[in-house]
Amino acid sequence: MPIRFFLIVNKQGQTKLSKYYPLKDGSIVALEKRIPMEGEISRRCLRRKDNQVRYASLFFILGCDPGENELGMMEFVHCCVETLDHYFQSVVMYNIEKVHILLDEMIVNNYIVEHSKMKIVEPVQAMDKAR
Repeated sequence: MPIRFFLIVNKQGQTKLSKYYPLKDGSIVALEKRIPMEGEISRRCLRRKDNQVRYASLFFILGCDPGENELGMMEFVHCCVETLDHYFQSVVMYNIEKVHILLDEMIVNNYIVEHSKMKIVEPVQAMDKAR
């Protein structure tokens, strides 16, 4: 399941996290295209009702190729939410660098490689202990 981008947007429409992955040709979406794209995606999310696809006042948005397994993508978003909740004790993120590390444990070369919360948080917990 190739992932193109992962966004976390709050209910005010502010992008709290954006992570882009290389396209098939190895390029990444240009910065000047990201801002308007994120704005349009945010506007579409904000039009949804409160009970639709939102966790703790945040929208978790996954960009993938058309025709991908939507249920698989929704499962992955749910895994991300559970992992962040497990590590931070809430879905609210205080340390964005650690969120990037956690995502890097889940997604490698555009593909989802890990679903186990315990395995995903192990490296970050090891870094925490080393301090």
